[in-house]
Amino acid sequence: MHLINFQKLKLDPKIFFFSCLLFLAFYNLRPSEELTTIPIDGTRIYFISLFLYFVIKYKEFIFWELFKNHRNSFMVFFLFVLLSISGYIVNQINGLSDEYGFFLYSFNFFFFYYAAAYMTARFFKDLNKFLRTIYLIVFLQSCLIILTAMFPELRILFKTILYISESSNLDYLHSPRAPGFTASSGAMLSFLQSYGIISLLMLRQLEGKSLVRRDFFSILIILVSCFSSGRTGFLISILILLFYTLTKIILNIKVSGTMLHKYKCRKRFLYFVLGGSTLTFVVYILTEINPQFSWYLSYFFDFIFNLSNSSIGVLLSQELPEMNLQQLIFGTHIMWENHDSGYVRALYVLGLPLAVGIYLYIFYFLTSYVTSKRAYRFYNKAFLYLYIFFICLIFLFELKEPFIWKGIIFFPLCIKFLLNETKELHNGGD
Repeated sequence: MHLINFQKLKLDPKIFFFSCLLFLAFYNLRPSEELTTIPIDGTRIYFISLFLYFVIKYKEFIFWELFKNHRNSFMVFFLFVLLSISGYIVNQINGLSDEYGFFLYSFNFFFFYYAAAYMTARFFKDLNKFLRTIYLIVFLQSCLIILTAMFPELRILFKTILYISESSNLDYLHSPRAPGFTASSGAMLSFLQSYGIISLLMLRQLEGKSLVRRDFFSILIILVSCFSSGRTGFLISILILLFYTLTKIILNIKVSGTMLHKYKCRKRFLYFVLGGSTLTFVVYILTEINPQFSWYLSYFFDFIFNLSNSSIGVLLSQELPEMNLQQLIFGTHIMWENHDSGYVRALYVLGLPLAVGIYLYIFYFLTSYVTSKRAYRFYNKAFLYLYIFFICLIFLFELKEPFIWKGIIFFPLCIKFLLNETKELHNGGD
């Protein structure tokens, strides 16, 4: 007897199962030591499960398929891993460092972000289906974040389920930032939460539909979760919503100057203003219900108006590494922990030529298809502009932290593979 009637719910059991695993991987969840002593996290569980799925069902060795279909990017990223390994080995021989350094970042990037994104694209096959899944995953986490902000007692329960590293800078039980059902909080979590809004907006663009009432409710919930967990994701979400609104208005004005289109443009602008007002009202009510939200509010405005306490002020106060000419060219292959910026860390580890080269290639790889003429024949301009703006934001906020190397890149890589592999993805389907 089945506990869940998937046919009645119109759910594919296979999609449901891997969506649950994707939730674990998306937030890199790991069971606590009280539940299991096996040190494996959600990212690796998801990767191994997908890998075995393709081997068992399709008799495919996914890395060979990835090499055949994306030879150039495969070779670039694989060589990047080899260079990181060689640098790590040289450091070990010379006794310069006992840490993995950038090798671990590059290894995770190749296997758990790049290869896993390709397998995810091959599995979902449809961009709309994938975006809808990410949106639902983030919405679920948003509700849990808000609950842990309003009811801190829930953190005690979650801590018995989740593994919290002793070296984590998060005081899980007492941190003013709401962690939700994750082992982290702050910039990384709020960045991931912003993907819910991006997924929803992209999904509606692909469907050729406007936002409906339940979409505004979902956006409001996700915004509150970003606001409760960190400032970065909240700022990204606001920028995305503003860009989406302005793009829709400008494109509508270009298409037609009729009164009907002018009315639609004004209506969209009105929705944006009303949405901002509603968000302000909801935040005010939350601060009245729970004083914890007052801290979030003061923390956010301190970020906006107080330069010394903002991320920009913190970055400016941090020391830059001292490097000679040889280190500037070839790098040190030793992690520099005294600066938060991803670009500064990559420069110190890899050297200027390799750091600039790998960042430029990642940007090129993610945007090469959407900037081609072919893409504009299959996708509307608003969707493509939104995607390009989203990629630019990722590289902009890399100034703050090494987000690209921490897993933020997985989501846009999935979109990249799903965008330009439609024909291949439908070959040999179920």
